[in-house]
Amino acid sequence: PALTTALDALAERHAVLRTRYEERDGEPVQLVDPGARIPLTERAATEAEALRLIRADLAVPFDLAAGAPVRAMLLRIGADDHLLALTLHHIVCDGWSVEVLAGELARHYAGEAVEPLTVQYADFARWQREHAATAEFAARLGYWRERLAGLVPLELPTDRRRPRLRDPGGDRLAVELPAKLTTAVEELARRHGATPFMVLLAGCYALLGRWSGQQDIAVGTAVSGRTRSETAPLIGFFANTLVLRGDLSGRPTFAELLARVRESALDAYAHADVPFERVVEELAPERDLSRNPLF
Repeated sequence: PALTTALDALAERHAVLRTRYEERDGEPVQLVDPGARIPLTERAATEAEALRLIRADLAVPFDLAAGAPVRAMLLRIGADDHLLALTLHHIVCDGWSVEVLAGELARHYAGEAVEPLTVQYADFARWQREHAATAEFAARLGYWRERLAGLVPLELPTDRRRPRLRDPGGDRLAVELPAKLTTAVEELARRHGATPFMVLLAGCYALLGRWSGQQDIAVGTAVSGRTRSETAPLIGFFANTLVLRGDLSGRPTFAELLARVRESALDAYAHADVPFERVVEELAPERDLSRNPLF
């Protein structure tokens, strides 16, 4: 009962978890179901079975027009050993949201009071649409049009041919950096008024430039997209993609490259509220189904 109550409270608090998406006249429409709950299934399982069951659940698609974009599965491993798996469609969740969800679910489960929200995800969507109709937005879109004009695809010497259709499936490779190297990266960033991310990005440009022989390289990176403080406690898909263009011309030293990266990154962050989809529409690059557009 405590878990069911906590999940109900979470859905009641965040309307985006009770939202269906139907198509009307060729356009998607959001429909919020007032009394909808997060579906919860329970079953017994061994530790060996748990991962297989979770992977199987992840493979089940959502019907966004018919039901909630989230579901829960409680696996009873033992009398005092349970595993809760929450599966969410990306349309209602991003990395930031996962932390919000986990924190709030724990507080609801513990019976703690959670302060009410002042806005919902639909408010953010409305703000974004209204902003897109302003002259300020047009100018910010113009920044990206000028900044990314003339980009050419990165050509790397791969060990196999690029498939005709890009496979969006990915993976993670964990690499543990020695503490001494981490400290050196942080110190280099501090000396140049940069961040460790900028130092690593400059290194990435240098490596890609060496492999490809190209001097103009674009890299995509994710940002939170939460440009207003009211959105911090919300669950929803706010994340945006920025295209960071690196300039390796003139055989720069690493310090010179880092300075270029710092300047371009800060400019990009200052214009991070323009959705990536709008940037792609504006630039209208030649579409290649084997590649991500622009980077």
